[in-house]
Amino acid sequence: MVERLLAFSVDGRDTAWPTCTRRQPYVKTLKIFAAEKQERPALMQDYLAKWYDASRREPYHDSHARDTSFSGYWSWEAAAITFLLDIDDSSYRDAAFYPADLVAFQRQPPSMRLDPA
Repeated sequence: MVERLLAFSVDGRDTAWPTCTRRQPYVKTLKIFAAEKQERPALMQDYLAKWYDASRREPYHDSHARDTSFSGYWSWEAAAITFLLDIDDSSYRDAAFYPADLVAFQRQPPSMRLDPA
């Protein structure tokens, strides 16, 4: 998955790998990359619906019960894929782990973003 994301900015990345180093939940993103544009929203919606449970082997899973610095669960990869593939996120914008505000911010024209001054 990371190679596919990097390929948008870095020439020569190998996007032919059929799997992910960290299989769950990320292997399901490969279907999103391979799908036709009109199929991607439903695939992403399904990915997000299963994301937390599929992340059970990740170190962040259930961290709200152990860490005092818990800042929420976010599928950052879902945001990156949505933005880079220009997926219409209206069907999953309210999904529990989807950082919709991040995608909305990034989709704004640069002139509408924070003033660096």
